[in-house]
Amino acid sequence: MSWHLLKNASAASGVLGLLGLMASLAIAQDSPLAAPEINGFLDWLRHPDDGTPPRGPRPGEGSFCVVNYASGAENVVWSDRPTFIIQGSPRSLALYRDTSQEPIWEHPVNDAEVVVYTGPPLEPDTAYTFRARHPRFESSIFEQRELRMMSFDEEIQTTANLISLEGEMRNGESVTEADIAIARADYFWRFGLETEAWAATWPLQKESPEIAEAIATSVEALCTPETAP
Repeated sequence: MSWHLLKNASAASGVLGLLGLMASLAIAQDSPLAAPEINGFLDWLRHPDDGTPPRGPRPGEGSFCVVNYASGAENVVWSDRPTFIIQGSPRSLALYRDTSQEPIWEHPVNDAEVVVYTGPPLEPDTAYTFRARHPRFESSIFEQRELRMMSFDEEIQTTANLISLEGEMRNGESVTEADIAIARADYFWRFGLETEAWAATWPLQKESPEIAEAIATSVEALCTPETAP
């Protein structure tokens, strides 16, 4: 669902104040069952060995790595036009709906780090398979990931919550667009939307050496193949 469609409805959303909600979540993470130093998405990026799922190396064939989608899991997405962050070899990309053998979207051979899906908007509560393919042999798959678009109700609730969060922040003083992007990333991460947290944070690397360092630390951990003991 497009962001602007719900802006005018945010006042009637009945959503709890998001800053208070996120603060309570941060307090909950300070319990003995959680790592107290992980207070947001950037901290999570800085501590790749903290054991918080989903975790673990994500390398594909050779030097290829899908950064923001966990392998062996169904990655829930909020945006109906998801972002794919990829490291390594040139490849072509494709997205398949459910168990269909025909892609609904294809992207030509490229070596871009970030590719935004430009096909038909993803349908609520629907499963998809993303594949990165060999540049010359499409039947040879470097890597694939499973994703699911959240339900319509979840999409509306998440969008309203993000609008509320941004509105509360803009009522404060000295709030930058980067601050809002980081707050959105924290929200996504706390609610299990890791792919969206990556997409919100990745563009900030040029503005902040601190963010660039955190991302580099996590990418190195995620994209380095495990070595045999």
